[in-house]
Amino acid sequence: MSSEAATRLLIVEDDPGLQRQLKWALDEFEVEFAATRQEAVVVA
Repeated sequence: MSSEAATRLLIVEDDPGLQRQLKWALDEFEVEFAATRQEAVVVA
């Protein structure tokens, strides 16, 4: 990866297994997860 900051993604997903798969598949991004819409609003 270059010296630039990674693009951040906020993904709303409550399944831990799917969260792990997405984190693995999107390894070039800085990925953060929220389990609910309300949690996503707080994190964002």
